[in-house]
Amino acid sequence: MVSKATRFLVFAAFIGGFLFMEPALGQVNDAGLWTSVTVATKVVKRLDASLTQEFRFCENITELGVSYTEASLEYKINKHFQLEALYRFSQKKRVDDYYGFKHRFSAAVKYSKKVKPFEIKCRCLVQDEYSDIGRASNGGIAEFYWRNKLGVSLDTKKAISPYLSVELFSPLNYPRT
Repeated sequence: MVSKATRFLVFAAFIGGFLFMEPALGQVNDAGLWTSVTVATKVVKRLDASLTQEFRFCENITELGVSYTEASLEYKINKHFQLEALYRFSQKKRVDDYYGFKHRFSAAVKYSKKVKPFEIKCRCLVQDEYSDIGRASNGGIAEFYWRNKLGVSLDTKKAISPYLSVELFSPLNYPRT
């Protein structure tokens, strides 16, 4: 059992931390705008293709912070399994006002199953990313990641559909120092 004095000291330290802490400098007053458009089509019976363009504006919507173009193919094996191949080219504004370029290739296996009233989704993805080829200090060495995602959503047949998901993002090689 914890003594009253110990509880008081913990409570006083907790309150004191709030009263005497420095102002939080992590927050920035900056309006942002994310816009995107996606075009999708069925190539053949079980093969879908999509192309997405997204722009993310920052600095009170006056500067382009990030731009990316993404192309993907998704093949539906059966009712539960899909294969996906994806390429993404992105440009991100750096602090020196130049844009850094990234090329991302990924391949995924997806699984989904409805267990009323829930839908369970699982995705295993391998990702290969190249940053600033020829300009980066490491020469643009590829970074490989293994990304596993598990999600559960509640099918409410309404406008609001609550869900919970978790993703494990594991580097397979990590060339950064």
